[in-house]
Amino acid sequence: MLIFGVDDDGLVVGLDGDIAGEIARLTNLIHDHVHPVAPHRIEPQIVDGKSVLLVHVDAGANKPYAMFRDPPQFFARHGATTFHATREEVIQLAAWSMPGGRYG
Repeated sequence: MLIFGVDDDGLVVGLDGDIAGEIARLTNLIHDHVHPVAPHRIEPQIVDGKSVLLVHVDAGANKPYAMFRDPPQFFARHGATTFHATREEVIQLAAWSMPGGRYG
């Protein structure tokens, strides 16, 4: 889960302005830069009287997912840690998503 409206120290600072607009902006960013689009949902919440957004990202069946930049970036997750995937991890994820693979 990603939380928007919390600073680096975990303090709830909230989001200013139009929350519906922020949800639309996040949705557009995800759709424009992640391929295939990862299954997710964005949930507005009030915490300590301040607006935050929770972005729930579910495990999907269409791995690997890439964040499109120049060059595309792939990430791997091990437990609670996310980091740039190695070439070997990307190949393994792609093989697992093929028919007959771990996810296919």
